[in-house]
Amino acid sequence: MTAAPVVHQFEVDPEDHCETPGAAYDDVAPALVWLASSLGKASPRQLKIYDPYYCAGAVVRHLTARGFPDVYNVNEDFYEVVDGKRPPPSYDVLVTNPPYSGDHVEKLLKFCVASGKPWFVLVPNFVYTNPYYPRVLANKETDSTLDGGVNLNSAAPLKPFYVVPQVRYEYVVPRGVRAGHAGEVKTAPFLSFWFCDLQSRTGAFIRHWRSEEAATAASTLSGAAPPRPLVAGHLSQLPHHMRAKYDPGRRRLRPKQREANARRKRARDAEEDAAFRSARALEPCRFGASCTRPGCWFSH
Repeated sequence: MTAAPVVHQFEVDPEDHCETPGAAYDDVAPALVWLASSLGKASPRQLKIYDPYYCAGAVVRHLTARGFPDVYNVNEDFYEVVDGKRPPPSYDVLVTNPPYSGDHVEKLLKFCVASGKPWFVLVPNFVYTNPYYPRVLANKETDSTLDGGVNLNSAAPLKPFYVVPQVRYEYVVPRGVRAGHAGEVKTAPFLSFWFCDLQSRTGAFIRHWRSEEAATAASTLSGAAPPRPLVAGHLSQLPHHMRAKYDPGRRRLRPKQREANARRKRARDAEEDAAFRSARALEPCRFGASCTRPGCWFSH
């Protein structure tokens, strides 16, 4: 049965409809927990999260499952807030994966800078190479309508940090939001990571993260703990494989480095394949003892 399409209360590009995967929220959940404590919240459940871009509602489900039930993600036009036609909801931190088409990302970053509040924005890696990016962070924009007329030249330049995943994020195109797709479709068109700012708390958080990173290094290497995402305090700390194509700091690897990367990729792929086969080996084959498929992964 085909799902009924989501009727959005604002103009949309169907190609922008991609829900953030749960793994991406896993990567920033420790930062949100830390922020809640830093703000004096008795529990992370009290942290007020604002996601201004509504797709199909999965953000509320994902964040609630990770201990953050107070999420404002409503089917309404965010740009009425940007243009000052109505105030934003009361919130502590903005967490969103905006549409990538047009100038959505630029408008969102302007709003974030003007808000004076913490933000976590999941966007493609090439965003930091766009000419507008340093201008927005340096408060050189002059949009007098932004956030009801906030003067973007009034604050010091922001210095975001970046939460970089160990594994490329796969986004989900939900049912009913694109013509021709009756079911969910997974897609990973761009390398992406979180662009983040905690205002005056950024330095304290990065020190906390580095301390936790050192404390859990042994268990992470042994496999007893899941791998943590990388936190880059500056663009210069981004790993080579996550840098944008036109990043001037992204140098071409030497042949031996490319070979080493290829070996590591083959090893990771082999581990993932082995894990997949092991999991399938625990499941009974639907054909049972009569199965004649060569190399069947399932148990008989």
